[in-house]
Amino acid sequence: MGNIAETETNGAFAGLRDRIARAYPELSPQLRAIAEFSIQNADTVAVETAQQLAKRIGVPPSSMVRFAQTLGYAGFNELKRDFRDNLVYRMGEIREREAISAHPASGAIAVADALMSEARRDLDRLFKELDRKQFDRAVIELVRADRIHVLAQQTSFALGCIFHATALSLGTPTNMLDEAGSFFGRQIELLGMEDAILAISFAPYQTSVVRGAKLHAARGGIVVAVTDNVLSPLAAIARVTIETPQRSPIASHPLVIGTCVLQALAIAVNETRPSESR
Repeated sequence: MGNIAETETNGAFAGLRDRIARAYPELSPQLRAIAEFSIQNADTVAVETAQQLAKRIGVPPSSMVRFAQTLGYAGFNELKRDFRDNLVYRMGEIREREAISAHPASGAIAVADALMSEARRDLDRLFKELDRKQFDRAVIELVRADRIHVLAQQTSFALGCIFHATALSLGTPTNMLDEAGSFFGRQIELLGMEDAILAISFAPYQTSVVRGAKLHAARGGIVVAVTDNVLSPLAAIARVTIETPQRSPIASHPLVIGTCVLQALAIAVNETRPSESR
């Protein structure tokens, strides 16, 4: 676990990310591109100049300054300082990655070694960065729901099945929503206002999942989202969002982190339910 200074640094960066998310809907297309890049590539923002970043993103360097000022900074360097502080917080992870890269395995086992190393770092990062208050809020919303309906497609469907199977094995009634027979929209319409949708989606976000969550939320229903960052379309819809740590996509992400989060969520929901409901 990190020390107090590390926790404060990470909390300050979480506040910056929240400010970016709040500003995002009103930003111009150029500033939106900067916001998306900044959320998904925080380490790069910490070390590169405004000119280098502008070239990467495909915007004028002046847009980098405007983006910083939109968030309340005097200029880009002040914004970059907060990204740099976050990078210092994560230096332990980066040093470990460099050490492993310096002595790579060879042959077929190298693939397994690489995935296991990435998975271990994923879980370590999840332990450090999971918003525990949001996790607790998600559990409360799901426990008070009349019924939990899991909404996930493509790779995220596997994660939805993990939550569903774990919940059922523990005696928590759940239902998987799908598009079989093209009754998907009607399934959503028939949900009660006290029913909860657990929507799971990572970039690139599945249109059907976002549409279904939006439809239920618009009718006043409960939506809990598990997604990858604060700019996810699900984050703008959900009553509660559990955000998984975001980094460059590889084979083990989001499956390793998602499996841990969703199994834990299913177990926590079961343990929090009133005993007479079990």
